Amino acid sequence: PLSKSLEKSLKDLNLIKIDSNPGTEFNPDLHDAVMVEGEGEKEIIEETLRPGYYYESEVLRPAMVKVKRES
Repeated sequence: PLSKSLEKSLKDLNLIKIDSNPGTEFNPDLHDAVMVEGEGEKEIIEETLRPGYYYESEVLRPAMVKVKRES
């Protein structure tokens, strides 16, 4: 499948996918929140809209995410 081939190519280029799975705590250094819902202090990723990647320990592109605030 294309996704397996893409993953292998990214790994060969030393690109590492940023963790932006639903339930992950929002980190503004790694994630770009384009939608925020709810109220509260805790910010949790609800959905990944575009994956982000590291390259040699630097953020190449932050993950674009939808965030849910909760208390």
